[in-house]
Amino acid sequence: MVRRFILPMIVVVLLVFGGCLKTVALIESTPPGAEVYYDTRLLPEKTPTTIDVEWYGQHTVTFVREGHPPSKYVIDIKAPKHLWVPLDFFVTILPFTITDRHEFHFDLDETQAKGE
Repeated sequence: MVRRFILPMIVVVLLVFGGCLKTVALIESTPPGAEVYYDTRLLPEKTPTTIDVEWYGQHTVTFVREGHPPSKYVIDIKAPKHLWVPLDFFVTILPFTITDRHEFHFDLDETQAKGE
């Protein structure tokens, strides 16, 4: 009789106390200290800064430096394979937080941007 309740209890515990997915993007620039607009929102910190990403896909990053015109870039933040359906369900019930980290470096004196 006790065996009947073990598996359902494990499932309930995993669903109630399941982990969390967190996606962050590190934005760096050369030279550092530029103001950053992520999509249309001004971030409170200058570069280098970390952004909590709410959704995957393309985002606009605009850098503003004193004495220079704004530099605008489009970055593509892609979902990792472990978040593809149906694997995403199993990842979300793990009892710990998984952080998906993306890093982007922009050379504001050049026109190219490098990202991962």
